[in-house]
Amino acid sequence: MIKGKALYKACLNKSTKERQLIKFLEESSELNQAIAKYLLNPKSASNMDDIIEELIDTELMVKQLKYIIKLEHSILYTTKKKEKLQKVNKQLND
Repeated sequence: MIKGKALYKACLNKSTKERQLIKFLEESSELNQAIAKYLLNPKSASNMDDIIEELIDTELMVKQLKYIIKLEHSILYTTKKKEKLQKVNKQLND
C-alpha cells in the first residue's frame, strides 16, 4: 500500500495537475451537497454517512493539492500558513 507523499506523487504521475484540481473541485462540491442534505434532514443516518465519505474524499484531495502547491510554491505556502495561524491565534486571544 502506497502512503503519504508517495501516494500523492503517484496520483500526480498518473494524472495532471489540472486534472487533480478539477477533481478537488468535484469532491469539495460533493461535500457541500452532502452537508446541505444533512442540514435539511439531520436525523437521517445515511446523510451523515455521505458527509463522512465526502469529507474523506475531500481530505485526500486537499492533501494532494497541498503536495502540488508545496512542490511549486514551498516558501510562499509556508509563509502564508504561518501568517494565517498567527491571525487565528490573535483572534482567539482578543
